[in-house]
Amino acid sequence: MRKTKKRNMAAGVAVFALVGGPAIAASPAQAAPMHAPRISCTLTQDAPGSFFRVVGNGFPPGELVVLLDSSGTMLGKDTARLPEGSFDFAYLPIDNYTVASGFGRVGCV
Repeated sequence: MRKTKKRNMAAGVAVFALVGGPAIAASPAQAAPMHAPRISCTLTQDAPGSFFRVVGNGFPPGELVVLLDSSGTMLGKDTARLPEGSFDFAYLPIDNYTVASGFGRVGCV
């Protein structure tokens, strides 16, 4: 009789863990968004022999976006604009650039 009680208690604990596990692990409020924005950034030359421009989008509108050169020096700031969180930095020498904010960071090519 004693062995049966212990076995039933163990089964009850296993069922409780299986039922309680998923509800504790995640809830709809904590779920990741279905389609998070993708940050894109492009380095283009305005005209042959002229300065370069970094343009892109994907930051939340209103987000402060900073431009960093290849050494990590901040060269400028722009506020991401509606509707797709676009930004634009002009009159740049050729370099490898990164745009960043608290939301994300991406290299520009």
